[in-house]
Amino acid sequence: MSRAFAPPVSSPPFFYSGTSGLYVEIDHNRHSRSSSDSIHALLTYKDPGPALTKAGKPKVHQPPPHKDQPAHFYTAQLLLYGLKPLKSKQAAKKALLAALNGVGGLTVPEDVRKIERDLAAEYEVKNAAAEKEYRKEKLLRKETEAKERKRRRRDEDDLLAELHAPSQKKSKSNKVSKHLDIRDISGAYKIAAPDVSNGWDCHGPLTLKFALSSTTKHVWGSFDFGVFEGKLRSSSSITPTNNIISFVWRGRETGE
Repeated sequence: MSRAFAPPVSSPPFFYSGTSGLYVEIDHNRHSRSSSDSIHALLTYKDPGPALTKAGKPKVHQPPPHKDQPAHFYTAQLLLYGLKPLKSKQAAKKALLAALNGVGGLTVPEDVRKIERDLAAEYEVKNAAAEKEYRKEKLLRKETEAKERKRRRRDEDDLLAELHAPSQKKSKSNKVSKHLDIRDISGAYKIAAPDVSNGWDCHGPLTLKFALSSTTKHVWGSFDFGVFEGKLRSSSSITPTNNIISFVWRGRETGE
């Protein structure tokens, strides 16, 4: 069968879907048509007794016990073979056995065949329309995602270019402190992490925290980007006049 995009179509008590074909539902239990041979095997089953060894003794390991089908299965088969539905299990089994032993055996009548053909044709039309809509929406999602990735890469490239551009600002005073103050690293940050943004969907809140070492010679930090978290430490000069600070870091994937 083709892939199912549309919901089942129906002509009570029958339903038709792309995955199950023709089926009926009895008390929320779905059943397709079983072959007449499998139904005959169920109806004529006789317990063969325990499996024996060559010495005639019951084997330690016996085959699994026979399990009969529930009443709603037999009721469904009556409907699928065009017979009057009976909810009593014994009555339904008796009716199916009578049909099997009758002239012509257990066969599907033409009126049920016609319903099946009509439902199959109706489903094919609706499924084709649903597939077309699905393909259209999928293409639109891909185009939207591609535009968003392109926008993120452009923003990240602009940010990286800005970070690596030489500073045009000159100090107004030659008396600049050689030590960094916590206020010098406090503020809002825009983060460029192409491997993270292109590889995962990052959902907030994302955190980035900094703190000065006791000697104010290093900056320590921690980050949590949802799918990635870790620690970092400055590895370059951190005087107030240095507008780019390099870090070494260690991190791990969180599996989110």
